[in-house]
Amino acid sequence: MNDNFKILPGESDVYAAAARFFCDCAASAVRESGFFTAALSGGTTPDGLFSLLTGEYHDRIEWSKGHFFWVDDRCVPPESEFSNFGRAARLLLANVPVPPQNIHRMEAEKTAAADDYELLLRNYKFMRRTAAGVPVFDIVQMGIGYDGHTASLFPDTDSLKESRRLVIKAGPPVTAQPAVPRITLTLPVLNSAANLFFLVSDHEKFKLAEYISDYANRIKYPAQLVRPAAGPALWFVCG
Repeated sequence: MNDNFKILPGESDVYAAAARFFCDCAASAVRESGFFTAALSGGTTPDGLFSLLTGEYHDRIEWSKGHFFWVDDRCVPPESEFSNFGRAARLLLANVPVPPQNIHRMEAEKTAAADDYELLLRNYKFMRRTAAGVPVFDIVQMGIGYDGHTASLFPDTDSLKESRRLVIKAGPPVTAQPAVPRITLTLPVLNSAANLFFLVSDHEKFKLAEYISDYANRIKYPAQLVRPAAGPALWFVCG
């Protein structure tokens, strides 16, 4: 079994392990740079993680030094039930002392959202970058869909081939709901992350996660293309 594939007995154990990892990565980045950057994914999977970060693990993070971004979002207003930002804002950011100027949502309901977010990432002061100018997030939290997608990178779409853009607009998916357009970070950004982890609390996704996490397997799913240069992604999986 892959050493980066952490099988935990229950959902609470998955969230606790992920929370500890998140805290450790944030603390390490603050020691090194004086700040940390995090990109969050949506859906209901991170709810348990957010609960721990606002509760038991709250005091282990220097929230004033955190800068928060999003891996992807749906092209809906932030008050929509389908907004990844809206969910994280309610469950996490409304309950921790992150300065408002450090919270950077994808204004996905706007026509130029992808271009605007790319410009932000290319020019944001508190961001480490590769030699090629690609943002290096200290923490990236990911999930997977039943079709093997991650972020808003869906099977058999041009988004999987994008190598120059940091942020793109993706059309409505045919393998996931809701079927609305989305904004997403691209593979070059995800693969430049200093620390990237997948959170899988659904028992039914265990075999899928196991397959995706093994770099020796044939590429069948978009999530298999997430292979950070800094080292293999870490998986917290409910077994």
